[in-house]
Amino acid sequence: MFKSLHIVVVAVSLLLSNVFVAGYVYAQTDAPAVEPAETVSAADLGVENAGTLPTSPFYFFKEWRRSVRSFFTLNPIAKVELELKVSNEKAAEAKIVGETASNNELAVKKAIANYKISQERLKLRLESLKETSATPRVDRLLEELADKTIKHDKLFDEIGERFEDKADIKELVNEAKTRIGEAAVTAAGKDSAVKFAAKLEKALVESKGGDLKHL
Repeated sequence: MFKSLHIVVVAVSLLLSNVFVAGYVYAQTDAPAVEPAETVSAADLGVENAGTLPTSPFYFFKEWRRSVRSFFTLNPIAKVELELKVSNEKAAEAKIVGETASNNELAVKKAIANYKISQERLKLRLESLKETSATPRVDRLLEELADKTIKHDKLFDEIGERFEDKADIKELVNEAKTRIGEAAVTAAGKDSAVKFAAKLEKALVESKGGDLKHL
């Protein structure tokens, strides 16, 4: 068991690290710059409309509705699915705030901090999940999580590049990326080492455009 978990930790770390390394190496070549259409969009995360953003004084209503929905979601698998959905929404919020309110550093930090909390909750939900990938619904959930792990990692690379000269925001971005990896490792514990690594690799290869396309 320990050996399998170690393999998964290494696999997740290498795959996520390669996203960053590939971006750096690709940027040093004469290849054309990544087109905006190739970046991770809110739609890529399954978020068609991000709705109220952390820049709004009414954002707490949105958080309250999320808490109520989570409270009344009793099925353990559904709870993880809901937390992944919220994590996608908060990743989309962080992206939009970073693009539309880049001069409001406090709002950008708040959006990233919100995302970190969602990833921590996702990890906790996964830890409490007794079912494994032997259950078809969980297997589909893990495939979805692997796909979003890659997209979230890339999205926060983009945010980090946007705020390259802001050390405090960069630190928050790195913390968010750490939470992404921790949730992925926890998810891997609900699958076999080989199967989850394959899910991550599939998501990495199929990720559209940008640095990931050129790994």
